[in-house]
Amino acid sequence: MQAVWIALTVLIVGGCIWSLIRRFTSKKTCCGTEKQPRIRAKKLSAPIGSLTVRIGGMRCENCRRSVTAALDALDGVAAKVSLENGTARVSFERPLSDEELAQAIESAGFDVLEIRR
Repeated sequence: MQAVWIALTVLIVGGCIWSLIRRFTSKKTCCGTEKQPRIRAKKLSAPIGSLTVRIGGMRCENCRRSVTAALDALDGVAAKVSLENGTARVSFERPLSDEELAQAIESAGFDVLEIRR
C-alpha cells in the first residue's frame, strides 16, 4: 500500500514540474501569467483574398491575442482569430504562402493544423 502512495505522489509531483517547465518556457501552454494589451483590428485597403487556418494550442484570450499579433505583424495581412473555433480568418493584400503563414503562427508557439484556401 505504501508503494502505491509513493508512486501516486511521484506522478503528481512529476506532472506539476512538467507543467511548470512548459508554462515558463512558453511551449504551447497558456500564457495567462501576464495580461497583454488590447489589439486593435488591422484594416487592409485592398484585400485580394482570404483563407482560414485551424490552430492548435490556443487556450485563453492571451493565446488568441498572441496569434492575432503574430499574423497582423505580417505585411499586408490582417487576421480575426476565434478562440472558440480554434481558427483564424486571414485576409491578405499580397500573395501569401502557406509556409509564411505557418511560420508566423508557429513562432508564436502554436500549431497549424490546417490551412483552407
